Amino acid sequence: MKYITLIAMLAVTLIVAGGGLPKGSVGGPMMLTLIFLCAALAAGLYEAWSARRGVVGWIVSVVVAFFGGLVGAFVGAMILESLLVLLLPFMKLEGSLMTTGGLPLYIDINAQMIFTMLGAWGALQLVNRWR
Repeated sequence: MKYITLIAMLAVTLIVAGGGLPKGSVGGPMMLTLIFLCAALAAGLYEAWSARRGVVGWIVSVVVAFFGGLVGAFVGAMILESLLVLLLPFMKLEGSLMTTGGLPLYIDINAQMIFTMLGAWGALQLVNRWR
């Protein structure tokens, strides 16, 4: 799980640093969301594969990781937005965080990836206790 998270963080950082996301439209956040949820799905697939689950176990693991990733991303977005509001007087933003770029953007997207993966991992652990 750690390796999936690190690879996903590296991927999202390289995509943003390489200019692979549109900065002025809704396409950038949608692509980031797709990357976050694909990482959560990869965690569900890895858990099902490593635990040698059956067909139902694969389906349950993927669905649980997806919804856990959604919850983790939602909670992470609330926490990171609150921190951004608190740190706003100390930062110079020229528009949105995506258009400003820089270190705050990379910290934000990587922290959001960590929250997403923690949500997926936590949901998988919760379901594994019931199995």
